[in-house]
Amino acid sequence: MPSAKFQEFMELAIGSSHLSAVAGVVADLDVSDVGGEPVISLVHSALESLEEDRVLESKALSQSALDISWEKLNSGYWKDVPHTWRTLYSYSAVANSLAQVAEEDHRSALRTCDLGLLMGAPLRESYLPRLAACLANYLRETSPGPVPSPSSMPCNSVADFQCRGLPVKRVDCPSLRAFESSYMREQTPVIISGAIDHWPALTSRRWSIAYLKESAGNRTVPIEIGSRYTDESWSQKLMTISSFIDAISQGGGAVGKGDADDSASILYLAQHQLFDQLPELRADICIPDYCCLSDEEDSDPIVNAWIGPCGTVSPLHHDPYHNVFAQVLCS
Repeated sequence: MPSAKFQEFMELAIGSSHLSAVAGVVADLDVSDVGGEPVISLVHSALESLEEDRVLESKALSQSALDISWEKLNSGYWKDVPHTWRTLYSYSAVANSLAQVAEEDHRSALRTCDLGLLMGAPLRESYLPRLAACLANYLRETSPGPVPSPSSMPCNSVADFQCRGLPVKRVDCPSLRAFESSYMREQTPVIISGAIDHWPALTSRRWSIAYLKESAGNRTVPIEIGSRYTDESWSQKLMTISSFIDAISQGGGAVGKGDADDSASILYLAQHQLFDQLPELRADICIPDYCCLSDEEDSDPIVNAWIGPCGTVSPLHHDPYHNVFAQVLCS
């Protein structure tokens, strides 16, 4: 018989104590365009097995579905992967993470959810983000860990930012019209003061290294390794935010004196849609009004996050859209 805690997770994440609700959604998927029927069968059988409390069988079936989907996701260029395979990976992750919850392996279940969110397609039912949030809250309440001192991550303030040795002009909350005419249309960089002072991340839920580790430390994210993504030594790996913060707080991810080994060890969470993955952190920020001046009508802003030690940079590049960069935390 599933535990009371498993039933609680089901109610919060799935909205029902019966797995047949998920199985019904999976059975109705049309995957004929990629021949994904075997994966549908595996996921459906895994959910049925879990409903009947055959947890090990459910875990094995859902893991097989994950393995098949994972292979399809990595069989070519990411842009060429059919959306259907990403959807199948997401539903496979739902089934596998629920089996891990039934085994009370909550950390593995959260990692499976995060991989589903990172690699899979968004599901209309939002099973994965809801289950991930439940698991993260549970782990935070039951196994709190030590947090690093915020002062252990020194970096340069935006106040000291210079472009090619020339100071960038600083203004205090210009009007939308003034910003558009004087800076945006002129393609002139500018530092805006006071525009985000009202954010919860700077007031009621003030961000710090300790806060990020406590709030999201168990979540898995993609971390860049290396000073520039154009270097041959550059790579990526999946890490929990807690492990990532530990590494850069202890100096393991900081820029050294310029030798190759130091450069290759730089750790950086860069241009990641963290707030889509963790809606609880999204509630801590707001979209600056200046973003409404986009040249693209009816387009929502792309919201990314960057977290790294002192000295992290991106190679010179040109984006096809304007950027508004908000610096929340710098110790």
